Amino acid sequence: MSSPLNNLDTGQLIALANALAVSFSNGLTSDEIEVLGSLITTVGDLLALIASKKDIP
Repeated sequence: MSSPLNNLDTGQLIALANALAVSFSNGLTSDEIEVLGSLITTVGDLLALIASKKDIP
């Protein structure tokens, strides 16, 4: 299955991540941003774990 993210180069992925971070943080307090950042980091770590386990037969 092809994803639109696969068609982006490194610079475009960085720009997308930056735009999402700025957009998600608008209107939030520092504490709320910290919690959201921790949640997103945890989701990313779990996705990496799932991907690595898929490669192991």
